[in-house]
Amino acid sequence: MKKCGGKPDLKNIQHQVRLYSGIYHEHVLQYYGWHAEPNGDVYVAMELCDGGDVASKLRKAGRFEENAAGRLICETTLAVTKCL
Repeated sequence: MKKCGGKPDLKNIQHQVRLYSGIYHEHVLQYYGWHAEPNGDVYVAMELCDGGDVASKLRKAGRFEENAAGRLICETTLAVTKCL
């Protein structure tokens, strides 16, 4: 888990998880909840994405073929429009 540093804004985290957990789309990860430890560590329970993230895939590949890039843009656009 990535450490972000500083004191977490627990109200903001709760608000964000509540918003994200109401979005149901095949291209958006599902968020289930969160938990804050007394020492300030925050854990977010979310859907496992074992395929990796787009940024890592792009760094590894160096570039995407035109068809793959188009598919990615289409999927991203569909997911974003669902969130509006």
